[in-house]
Amino acid sequence: LLVEQMKNGYLEMARINLTLASELFNLDEELQEGWLSTKAEWIWR
Repeated sequence: LLVEQMKNGYLEMARINLTLASELFNLDEELQEGWLSTKAEWIWR
């Protein structure tokens, strides 16, 4: 029973970490896109 609870807790933590990681990754992607577009604008001037 304890092992099952530990496994469930671990899976829950992993799921939360994945959610946080994907949110951070999405944020990072948006920052990169913004940086690339400003860089492109600067080059085209």
